[in-house]
Amino acid sequence: MQIRTLIPVLMFSVALIGSNSMLLSPVLQDVAYTLATDAISVSWAMASYGAATALSSLLLGGLIDRYGASFILFPVMVLLAAGLLLAGLSQSLWQLCLAQVLAGIAAGVLLPAIYTVAARSGGTVLGARNLSRVLAGWSISLVAGVPVSALLADLWSWRVSYLALLVIAVAILPLLRALQREVGRNEAAVGARYPLKTLNIRGIPELMLIQLLFMTSFYGVYTFFADALRNLHDLSASSVSLVVIVYGMGFGIASFAVGAVMRWGATRVLLGMFTLGVLNYGIMSAAIQNLESAVVVAFIWGAINHLIVNLVVFLMTRCDQQATGSIVALSSTMTYMGAFIGPLLAGVLLQYAGISMVMGAASMMLLVATILLGLFCRSHQGATLMQEG
Repeated sequence: MQIRTLIPVLMFSVALIGSNSMLLSPVLQDVAYTLATDAISVSWAMASYGAATALSSLLLGGLIDRYGASFILFPVMVLLAAGLLLAGLSQSLWQLCLAQVLAGIAAGVLLPAIYTVAARSGGTVLGARNLSRVLAGWSISLVAGVPVSALLADLWSWRVSYLALLVIAVAILPLLRALQREVGRNEAAVGARYPLKTLNIRGIPELMLIQLLFMTSFYGVYTFFADALRNLHDLSASSVSLVVIVYGMGFGIASFAVGAVMRWGATRVLLGMFTLGVLNYGIMSAAIQNLESAVVVAFIWGAINHLIVNLVVFLMTRCDQQATGSIVALSSTMTYMGAFIGPLLAGVLLQYAGISMVMGAASMMLLVATILLGLFCRSHQGATLMQEG
């Protein structure tokens, strides 16, 4: 499959995964009403997705390097489709949680496999650019997937949103099947290893801890960000999704800056982005009191996060290019451990201290990550990676 076909397929696969993982946030109240529960309880489904994705990446991520990233995409996309079908048919909270567990198991292998295919699709610079284009799938999910899902929820039901995602998954399957037949099993890496063993690679433990802190802070805030805006400004699900669109626009526009920032040194730029992230979370609780300022903060948030996600993954893949799939699988484990811990921790803070405490805690968590990154940049590993980046 040619690059001009491969990259869009991977990008829309990421968009599908992103749409599912972020769909619940703007429709928490609608789902809670339908399932006769409350918004905080519905957030357990998001946490279930995060936990399943983390465990899947950890336990199954080694299959990517063993069998080949391109080969494994098709079967796990089938599993994701099954999860989306169950989500659309869910009649209770436990069924929705089970659906998200299935989707999480699939995403835990899909995401690192997709990132691995993208990163290996060219040399250092081309691979980074292709990875950035694939990561733009998250922008598509935020700019189109989540808002359209919210609109469908307003017009009909949130269940229709999941069934719409199912249609997209089914449409992608033949393309992934063609890719699987094309590459066969000849893609398997000689240095295949299981994710936890990649912690022996220089630089990986520090980067993994930094990513865990970053993702925990993000998912904690994102889970209740839209719901806080709905409560503050009396917005509908489709109206509040406009703020999610703006976040996605910031996320997508930042992709055009990747080529330029790579020339400045990946770790140097990453340190700057983490510092801006700390400040952004610090002002967020005040900014959301006004809808216009909330939009500005959401745009900046998206741009910062794109660069952080891209550069962290890029630095990880440069640590050992023979074990890219396993490294990115462990990275996904950290990401979705954050997706599991973040909503649960944020839910407790929200219940007892309000949304301001959630955002303040995220700022402090990202500050710790920034300090760790600063120490990492001063170490021998950080200096080496800066030169390579």
